Amino acid sequence: FRPVVTASLRLGVWLHGEQPRPLYLLNAGLHCAAVALVAVLIARLSSAGRSDGAPAMAAMWFAAHPVHVEAVCNIVNRAELLAACFALAYLLVLADVLGGRRGGRGGLPSLAGACLRLCVLLP
Repeated sequence: FRPVVTASLRLGVWLHGEQPRPLYLLNAGLHCAAVALVAVLIARLSSAGRSDGAPAMAAMWFAAHPVHVEAVCNIVNRAELLAACFALAYLLVLADVLGGRRGGRGGLPSLAGACLRLCVLLP
């Protein structure tokens, strides 16, 4: 039972019919979002004053890895892309809360929990 994946696939078919191109483009957009989240996560976890290109290298490595490229090429692998985005979002929120950047104020811990729950439900 994967409600988010099923809903996104049904919404895509409802909006664009049986055309595969928009579904592939959404998968590519999700992959780009995951790559951007990797870059932001590495930038936050690395030292503040360093500019050695580690976030860019990590994002490029993540983007070009065959496991992730395969997930983009198949429409049915949207669960992997969504799980990656939610897991990386969870790690970003968790890094902010644990790093004291946002101090646990507001709904960030609940947002982190929601991201983790969606990540676990999707695969």
